[in-house]
Amino acid sequence: MTRVTRLATMMALLTALSSAGLAEPGASTSSGADPNRAMSSAALPFVQLAPLISNDDYPPESMSDEEAGTVKFTITVGPDGRVSDCIVTSSSGFERLDKLTCRLIRQRARFGAARDGRGKPVARALRSRITWQL
Repeated sequence: MTRVTRLATMMALLTALSSAGLAEPGASTSSGADPNRAMSSAALPFVQLAPLISNDDYPPESMSDEEAGTVKFTITVGPDGRVSDCIVTSSSGFERLDKLTCRLIRQRARFGAARDGRGKPVARALRSRITWQL
């Protein structure tokens, strides 16, 4: 079984457990949906999104103020493959970089649809991080 197949199976199981009321409730996102509420954020699948952000995206104000750091975040990917929510789970220490990270990820990241056991597209949560370096 490939990693993608295992992930799809896990997501379908979590969706089924949640629908059946067997998943433990967790923190909700600003969109009101948490497709992985039975899992802690550390247990969410990690996805590499750093290639979506380049040095050209570095805010000039952050450069002049020598702001740098790593932003860790969790995203919710809707059934359409677009990022519907982004929550910073560990700040870079600079609000400007944290907000920009989520804005850029919402604009640029696209994913294939996750599917439940019946083949219906479903939302899912993923975690990632971006490091801003001067």
